[in-house]
Amino acid sequence: MFYAIIFLILIGFSFLEITSIDGVYKVILFAVGILILFITAGLRFETGGDWTTYTVFFNQIETLPLVLEGKALIYNRSYMEPAYKLINSLVKTLGGNVQVVFFIIALINSVLLYKALKKYTIYPLVGLLIYYTSMFFFLDMIATRQGVAVLLFFSSLNFVFERKFWRFLAVMVIAFLFHRSSVLLVPLYFIIHRSFSNRAYIIVFFVTLLMFFFQIKWMAGLLTITANIIGGANGAIIKVYLNSSSYGANRSLTVGTLINIILFAIYLSKRKALADYKYFNIFFNLFMVNLIVFFVFYEFIEISNRYRFYFLISNITLLPYLIVVYQEKLSKMLVFASICAFTFLYGRSYFLESPGAIAFNPYQNYVIHVLFDTKSDGAERLKQSDKQYNENNKKE
Repeated sequence: MFYAIIFLILIGFSFLEITSIDGVYKVILFAVGILILFITAGLRFETGGDWTTYTVFFNQIETLPLVLEGKALIYNRSYMEPAYKLINSLVKTLGGNVQVVFFIIALINSVLLYKALKKYTIYPLVGLLIYYTSMFFFLDMIATRQGVAVLLFFSSLNFVFERKFWRFLAVMVIAFLFHRSSVLLVPLYFIIHRSFSNRAYIIVFFVTLLMFFFQIKWMAGLLTITANIIGGANGAIIKVYLNSSSYGANRSLTVGTLINIILFAIYLSKRKALADYKYFNIFFNLFMVNLIVFFVFYEFIEISNRYRFYFLISNITLLPYLIVVYQEKLSKMLVFASICAFTFLYGRSYFLESPGAIAFNPYQNYVIHVLFDTKSDGAERLKQSDKQYNENNKKE
């Protein structure tokens, strides 16, 4: 119920944004919306996923003086990225706990998200609503390191538009220090600003669909070779995904498949009007990359879903702009209602407290836990969630 209330609040804010308020009131509501998500993620306590891994890591990592003296075995051997390790070591040196780390990461994400939505979206609150349901639960409540990398990439896209490669590269280096997967985004600088013909987009779309529907396998062999070349901890991580009975599961036909097909048809049919938006080419091309990752990487749903978060930012900017494209009042309201339905579909498991979202429900707040000494069942719920995930995604 907690997450559903936030959802309804953001819908209400978004409706006011596109209908009846302007100026300073929009800014205030937008700031409040960002603050709600920041507090939710930054003060979560044993809620969501991966917090056990991060807690164990924080408890084991050495303080900064030991790191600087070269006496930090855990720090040096950990597979986690340098920037995240440094934050943990610094917080531990200052006497904080892992909750402080979560708070700092949530603050970084909130600032990056606030700036990006203001920069790229015509309706920032609508963009925030889309982010909340399609990305927040994973990036802010589970994969916090990747969350920073995704939002840094989001923030850097104006450098792609302005053709400022070195500034773009500088931001991506910082993103790499939080999550190594972001290194694969650098080549996109040379592609995503370009405008291609409708025919080219349609060909790419149907080729990706054919690979998905005919189950053309290609990833396993390539990833095996890549893992052997890379070697070490990074190569081992790739092999875990390859050999895992759950992480290596194939993507099946889902509601998401239909949503992606519909969005492609809408964006392409309204391309001429959407092209008035100066960042359109960049975000539409990112949407196309999203389709490729969704359909072509179907062999390994976990890898596909994780990498797609870099490209799902396309919907955050393109969907709100459709409200402008449709000028007639009734059409605008229908588009907004469709966006609300889209966001509900993405977040329904959390809002309806389905078994698959048991690690998130009920939401636990660290301040309330400290003040009232509440008991947490987060570890048990996370075990149940992991067990169900493994059963649902087990290879045939």
